[in-house]
Amino acid sequence: MGLMRGRAPIRRTMDYLKKGTLYIKPNLKIMMTNVIPNNPASSGLQEFIFWHLPQLRYKNPGVQFLTFRCIAPTPYIQFINAHGESIAMDCYQQSKEDVHDEFLQTFCYTDIEMMTKIRNQQLYGVDIKTRRPELFGPDYRRHCICVVAGQVPCPAYEKLPKEMRGKFSPLNARNKWRKAEEEVLGREQETEV
Repeated sequence: MGLMRGRAPIRRTMDYLKKGTLYIKPNLKIMMTNVIPNNPASSGLQEFIFWHLPQLRYKNPGVQFLTFRCIAPTPYIQFINAHGESIAMDCYQQSKEDVHDEFLQTFCYTDIEMMTKIRNQQLYGVDIKTRRPELFGPDYRRHCICVVAGQVPCPAYEKLPKEMRGKFSPLNARNKWRKAEEEVLGREQETEV
């Protein structure tokens, strides 16, 4: 199995990716990290990237992740938000746990429900029930899918076409159309003579 090779192949399993708890705030769009290889000052950030970056990528598909090496003399994590402003976190001589805790407090939501609520508000506004067209039911703007234009009407209010009923036989319909065509063709031949 090709995915189970290399260092720590557990990082590439779906169970591991789904267990991630780091949900980045929605206004942060780009995450940049600077690592200095083989330097004890950046070992905590290197371990954080090794273990948590796959989960971050899986849980936050709208964020771009960039990892640089030796750009600056100190290791750091930097975010750029939607307005172009940057926020940096210094990771000099911090352990993986310290980096994780500070990252969680600075850049992430801790409550999943709060995060989904805020993202829904950003996408659909305050009144989710009237703005989301795919939702219908007694609590939403549309009580049934039949209200949407182009959908089949409810059988409670309007009879369905015969083709959509269970007792309809397509052979009877073909024979019916054949008889109608023959009558039309017969009338046309009579008018020509």
